[in-house]
Amino acid sequence: MEEKEKKKVEVYAEIDAEKPKTNKINSKVVNFDTRKRIRPDVLSSLTKEVMTGCGTLYITIGWDENGIFEVFATLGKAGQCQACSLEAVTRAVTLGLRYDISIKSYIKILSSIQCPKPITFPKKLRILSCYDALANVLRQYEGGKLWK
Repeated sequence: MEEKEKKKVEVYAEIDAEKPKTNKINSKVVNFDTRKRIRPDVLSSLTKEVMTGCGTLYITIGWDENGIFEVFATLGKAGQCQACSLEAVTRAVTLGLRYDISIKSYIKILSSIQCPKPITFPKKLRILSCYDALANVLRQYEGGKLWK
């Protein structure tokens, strides 16, 4: 095994001035293996179309036998700043998924983010932003409702 694969990382929330490489989260050390899942040659995927205040959003979720592996999102309107921000967020989500960060973590942090153009009616189809739409699709995937 390479040295990178054997390495364990300690993550903390507060940075100690004497130990700048160490952080604390609620005074607990969180160890996680730094091995990244390798992308297989073939993945199953599904694309969901969602209407947002910024236009039509296409969210693609790819998975393998171990679960969700990657997420892509494209706004129907090309060349906008929102599209760049959305791509950055989905790249970060995909990277986290490859390191086995739970889908629930992303659902929690992306839900209820509101942009200036939310779709609030009808309530069960409420989409507050592109990020909220991404959280909704991840929630549907997790609950097995994405295929309905």
